[in-house]
Amino acid sequence: MHTPKYVFDSNILINNYRIIKEKLNPCELHFALKSNSNREVVSTLHKAGASFECASINEYELLREIGVGNDKIIFGLPIKTDEIIMHVYNRGCRYFVFEDMRELVKLEKLAPLAKKILRLYILDLVPLNIAYGMPIEQIMDNNQKENLLFRIDGISFHISNNINIENEISVLDRAEEVLKQIPRSQGAEFILNIGGSYRIDAPEGYYERLKSRLEKIVECYGVQLKAEPGMTIVNSAGSFFTRVVMTKEYDVYTDVYIDGGTPNGIFGEPDKVNVVGETQECKRRFYRFIDITCIHKVLFQKRMNVSIRDNDILEFKHMGAYSLVYQNKFHLWDETKVEVI
Repeated sequence: MHTPKYVFDSNILINNYRIIKEKLNPCELHFALKSNSNREVVSTLHKAGASFECASINEYELLREIGVGNDKIIFGLPIKTDEIIMHVYNRGCRYFVFEDMRELVKLEKLAPLAKKILRLYILDLVPLNIAYGMPIEQIMDNNQKENLLFRIDGISFHISNNINIENEISVLDRAEEVLKQIPRSQGAEFILNIGGSYRIDAPEGYYERLKSRLEKIVECYGVQLKAEPGMTIVNSAGSFFTRVVMTKEYDVYTDVYIDGGTPNGIFGEPDKVNVVGETQECKRRFYRFIDITCIHKVLFQKRMNVSIRDNDILEFKHMGAYSLVYQNKFHLWDETKVEVI
């Protein structure tokens, strides 16, 4: 087997997409390319009927190259250069996110016919989140002074590692503070984008409560709903395969040197490490996995009850998200091979 490489199971990929689509119904789903922008992976989701969220010119152009229509693309980057806006708008994109009045003015000038979506700041409600967004006090002040809410087409937010329904409810409370100020004439055309980081394995009752709340919001305000899951769709569909170059045994642990690592985008710990082929059980042992770059950095460590030997091929499970997108040119390693099966 050629290593290092990523292998994606198209059946798992499509099944994950369908499961989260059902759980987030009635939202229109847009797969977040930042989690995995591999052409074959994205093409597989496109053929399954997915829409997409992108945040760069190259991500946008990839979508257009594989045949995704502009009606299925949203551009989610809150702060953009003039060049980014003009390029994507002139190519037909009609959905942009912003978080600042200066960005809104820029969009009104450079993308006048596009939908302009205001991102809400939520770090005060849910700590350890991305700090993009306009604070609620600024929203109300800008609405009073500059008619902000009469000039936009929707609002959005994003909760990182989104598994606590109470966090979601508190952020939806804030969204409703804004929705109450929206002129009723904007009603059915107004968008509420509830962001990403939704997980298929969320705690029991999570999606029942979320769906109930969203249905009430739609009934009250007549909004269109969107969501941007990424990781939960692609992560469990992808495995990383690497070959053991050398092992070094010490008293309490074994160092495992592998031919894949940080240049291939391996920064986190896989859910599971399998030895491909014939395995030999042993007393539970502490393994440190290290790539063969000059840094000699431990990628992760794991206790296992199987023997790992020189030339073994290892499978790192659930490595489909936020891995490939982080591959780099360190040591000028070859670009990582990717297969979708």
